[in-house]
Parts: sequence; structure tokens; C-alpha cells
Amino acid sequence: MAYGLSSARRVLLVVCVLAAVCLCFVSVGADSNEEETFLGVPDPQQARNHLEYYTALPHIAGSMRDFETANWTMNQWLSYGLEAWIEEEFIMLTYPLYRRVEITSPAEQVFVASMQEPWVEQDPTSNNTDSVPTFNGYGPSGNATAEVVYVNYCREDDFLLLISEGVKIEGNIVLCRYGHVFRGIKSMLAQKYNAVGVLIYSDPIDDGFRRGEVYPEGPWRPVQGVQRGSVAFLSICPGDPSDLEACFGPDFDNSTSYIGRTMPSIPVLPLSWGDAQPILMGLGGKAANPGWHGAVPNVTYNVGPGPVTVRMQVEVSYNETTPIWNVVGRIKGQQEDRLVLIGNHRDAWVFGATDPSSGSSALMETARGFGELIKKGWKPQRTLMLLSWDAEEYGLVGSTIYGRKHQNDLATQAVAYINVDVGVSGPWFDASGTPSLIDLVVGVASDVPYPNNGTND
Repeated sequence: MAYGLSSARRVLLVVCVLAAVCLCFVSVGADSNEEETFLGVPDPQQARNHLEYYTALPHIAGSMRDFETANWTMNQWLSYGLEAWIEEEFIMLTYPLYRRVEITSPAEQVFVASMQEPWVEQDPTSNNTDSVPTFNGYGPSGNATAEVVYVNYCREDDFLLLISEGVKIEGNIVLCRYGHVFRGIKSMLAQKYNAVGVLIYSDPIDDGFRRGEVYPEGPWRPVQGVQRGSVAFLSICPGDPSDLEACFGPDFDNSTSYIGRTMPSIPVLPLSWGDAQPILMGLGGKAANPGWHGAVPNVTYNVGPGPVTVRMQVEVSYNETTPIWNVVGRIKGQQEDRLVLIGNHRDAWVFGATDPSSGSSALMETARGFGELIKKGWKPQRTLMLLSWDAEEYGLVGSTIYGRKHQNDLATQAVAYINVDVGVSGPWFDASGTPSLIDLVVGVASDVPYPNNGTND
């Protein structure tokens, strides 16, 4: 994929802020020359090179390309002068084998969803055959045929409102739009209220033409664009949903099925608004509240149920011994048992140009900058750990396993954790974290020139 240097320069803004914050934690009382030395290292072309490597091919967690990126990351860190190694873990991952969504009745509305994103002439990567088909990670295999109910964003209040108005959820397929709550919560609530399946689509009022120009002319989701993502019950158990002992404690019976407990028991699939449109058009019943209306053309937004009936068919593979690879880098400090950690996940549903590879590029340039300090004999006061997580997209799996595996050291030695996921997604800088760090973040950001105008404003 091609990237302009303007985007790469915005990556450097993130690099410089990351490094400055890290230096504040790992080099208490350090000479200001350290910051000057570091800030002279990051380079837009190098940032672009990192982006192009990570996004050259799809690299979903557990794939061969994912493994290749882990080895490349480790070898780059070694070449910069850091200690670096890979921690391999074996987890349960799901991959799609078969997906079909179709309207089966009324007869005049029969329709089969395309379930794929079309080739875009301006983007040769859109035709890559290694791209994972549209699906929801940790959604189970299953079939369901039922009338459809529209439940807005599938929030608890949305379900309760329909139930209070006598709209039947039980035994029906739920259709809702992305937004407001995590998709795993949507699936968990649909299961709680006894729906038999879940379809989640991106409405253009939230992510589409109502927000601005759509891809490839602009950044917003086009008519056949689909959001992939995990539907694991992360509010109950982040990490590998099959490891119930890790989720619920050593006394829990790990032979109990995890399906329905930490991931849905009913089929879940994502749709484009183009594929959701015929279903929405086929709904009757009560008119939805105005606040439930989206912007799909020719849709009045009724809640149903029916009269449209949909059949969902999903088959996924469950491999409970899929390898994943966390990459760990280390610069030992004068106080070896005081740890400052900076992390970014590496895996992506497809190419991951923004999430996570813009962050991966920032992490790589940060590592390269610290490598230059090492060459000059620098040793931080506290140990600096760099972490390239795997299988984050499925549900924070790699980082959660690392946290559990090293929990004693982290509990007693960790000083701070700094995370970068989306390094660049537009012209604005954004950060969030512990409130006590606000002055630190604002201070270091004010020292870094904004790439679009060269000022510190």
C-alpha cells in the first residue's frame, strides 16, 4: 500500500511524544541532551518504510505472515542494539469457512447478501486473495432461520424499550448497527434476550456518506464496506475465551464449554449497509423512534419482527492450539527491577494500515531512536520494555496472556505502561490515560512541531 510522507510525518509526531514520555519515566534527572539526540533520529521515510512492510500483506493472528512480521520486528530491534525475543503462545482462534445470509420470504423479496467487499480499481490490495473473508472473530458456527427485529445499537436500553412495547426478541434474528457499545456486548445481550442470531451493519449515518466522502475518495465506509471484529465477551473475560480457568480462577471446571459463556452461542455476522438494506426495507411493525433512524436510502426504519425472514449459515474452524507470537524488547536500566513498558499490537484483520500498523511504525522508530542512544553509551535509570502484541484484534489475547504469565513481576515492578494502537488516522493528535499524566503529555506534545504547519500549537 502507498503512503504519503505527510502521513509519515504525523507518525513522527507520535514517535516523538512516545519517546519523550518514556524518557521522563526511564531517565529521571537525565541530561536534556538525551532528548535532543533522540529527536534527531526519527525520519519520515523510515516511518514510511515500516508502514509499507507491515501493510504489504494481510497478517491476521496465527497466520504465516503474522509469524514473519514477528521475526522481522525482533530482528529489527536486535539490529538497533536492544535485547529481543519472541514468546510463543498457543490459543484458540476461529477462522471463517462458510458464511451465507439470505432473505427467504416473502417470495418477492428473496435476496442473497454478497458478504464481500468489492475490488476497488484505485486500490490493488482490495483484490488480495489472502484477505480473510468478512466475519466476526469468536463468533460460533450455527444456523438460524427467523424473522428479523431491528434493535438500533443493541444496547441494553434498546432491548428493554422493545420488550416494554411488546416487540418479541425471543426466537428472532436481531439486526443492529455498529456503534456506542462493543460488538461483543451486542452479541451478549442478544443471547441474553434469547435471539437466535445477530447481524451487525455499518449505517452510513455513523460511518458512511452522511459523514463525508467515502472510500476511495474519502475516509468513510462505502456501500459494501464491512467492519470485521471480535464478538468475544471481553467484559467478562479478555484474552483466550477457551481458557476458563484463567478467566474465572483455578477452581473453575475448565471442561465446561466456553461457547455461550465467554463467546456467543448464537451465530453472529457483520454486514455492509448495502447488504443490510433489503432486510431493513422488508421490516414492518412499529415505526422506530426517530433516534433509531439511520441513513440507509429507501428505508423507513421499522422494528419488525418481520415480515421479512432471514436465514443465517455460519461455519468456522476452532483451533485451540493456534500459535501466536508476542515480541519482547528490553533495554536494561540501572534499576533493573523497575519497568517502563511501551506496547503496540501487530496483528490485523487484513492489512491494518491505520490499526495497528501506523502505531507499529511509531513503535519501530521509537526503538530505532533508543538504539542510537544505546550506541552512545546511554543506559536508562529504569528498564525499558518494548512489546509487540499478537492476537489483539480477537480480544486482547497476546497482551492478556503476557500479563497473566508475568503478573508477579508486573505487579511489583511496573512503573508505567504506554500504549499506541492507531498512530495516525487524520490530522489531529489525541491521547488518553491516567489523569495525573495530563501535564506530562501536554508538555511533551508542546515540544514537538506539528507536521502540517511546523509550529508547536
